[in-house]
Amino acid sequence: MYKIFNVGLIILLGITMCACTDTKSNRVDEALAKKQKEEEKQKKRIKKDKTKPVITCSDENPTFEVNKTIDFDRLLLSLKAVDNVDGDISKKIKQIKSDIVQHQEGDYHIEYSVKDSAGNKGTYSLPVKIISKYDPMEKNRLNNVSKAFFTVSASKNLTDLYFPNIISTENGNMVLVEYGGDDNRGEYQYGRIVYYSEDGHLEELSEYVSYPNDFQGQKYEYDEENVKDFIKYYHLD
Repeated sequence: MYKIFNVGLIILLGITMCACTDTKSNRVDEALAKKQKEEEKQKKRIKKDKTKPVITCSDENPTFEVNKTIDFDRLLLSLKAVDNVDGDISKKIKQIKSDIVQHQEGDYHIEYSVKDSAGNKGTYSLPVKIISKYDPMEKNRLNNVSKAFFTVSASKNLTDLYFPNIISTENGNMVLVEYGGDDNRGEYQYGRIVYYSEDGHLEELSEYVSYPNDFQGQKYEYDEENVKDFIKYYHLD
C-alpha cells in the first residue's frame, strides 16, 4: 500500500512539473513571438521612413578666445539628435567639418551630421565665434600673424597722412595703432605695429613717425622693453 502511494505521488509530481514546464515554455514562446512581431513592425516603419533626424544644440553661438583650446567633445555633448522612428540617436552624431582658425578672430562654423536606421541624414551647422580680449582702441582689432611686413603712405599735409587701421600681410593681419602729438619739431602723427608671434605672445614690430615736412617719416625697430611698456600701458598682460 505504501509503495502504491509513493508511486502515485511521483506520478503526480511529474505531471505537475510537466505542466509548469509547458506553461513557462508557452510564456517564452509568446514573448518571443511578440518581440519578433514588434521587430517586423519596426522594420516596416524604417522601410517607409523618409524623415530626416533633427539635431538641436543647448549651447548655441559658443564663444572662445584667440589661441584658447576648443573642447570639441564638450560641444558635441551639447548636441541632441531625435528621429521620428529611432527616437534619441544623439550618440550617433558626428563632426564632419570645421572652418575654425583658432589663432584668428572671426565667425566660424562646425558641421555635424547624423543618420537614422533608414539612412536618412540630418545635418546641423553650429556657429562659433573666436574673439580677442586685446582691444587697445575701439576701432582697431588685434589679429594673429607669424611674420609681418607693412607699408605706410604719407603726404606733405598732415591731415592727409594715411595710416590704415588694419594692414594686410602675407600671413594674416596686424594692427597699426594711431597716435598724435607735438614736440619742438612741430605736430606729428605716429603709429605702432602690434601683432602676435607664432607662440601667441603680443609683440610690437616697429614705430612710424611722420612730421608735416617729412615725406617719408622715420622707421625704427623697438626692443623687448618697449613691447612690455606698451602691453603694460594698455593693460594687455
